[in-house]
Amino acid sequence: MKFVAERKIENRVLSVNIKFDSYGEGDLTDEQEKALVSAFGNPVISVGGEFKAKFDEKGQFVEDPEAIGEEVSFIIVNKTAELGENFVASYSIGLDKAAAYINEKSLLKEDYLQAVARCELFEKTIQDRAVAAADKLQAKSTAFTTGYPRDFFA
Repeated sequence: MKFVAERKIENRVLSVNIKFDSYGEGDLTDEQEKALVSAFGNPVISVGGEFKAKFDEKGQFVEDPEAIGEEVSFIIVNKTAELGENFVASYSIGLDKAAAYINEKSLLKEDYLQAVARCELFEKTIQDRAVAAADKLQAKSTAFTTGYPRDFFA
């Protein structure tokens, strides 16, 4: 499955929208992936819950748990969405609200950096969840169906 993330800044509000683009990504053609969806249904992911990661002072993700960084976290009402042609996941934050997260200990000292970090965190988390769900679906294309139909003689 392929998804597209769109980012916008309008009227001091940053937003990210993630939408389904097409079937057929990775090792599967669109027909193969559609066949898996037909057999097993579209995967379902959480598009809410807790979002948490560390960022450096430039607003970049910090992967090393021992490295210095500001922990950014937020919670969205937990809901699920089916990964398929109608999938859309959205998040937005205004600069005024982002400014409220800044304090004397903040590494992200600008409202813009706070907002960007939250939008990027949402995008990365949804992407990770979608990839994991699509991988589980693709894993169902196992040796049971690969190479069939086949001929055999009795």
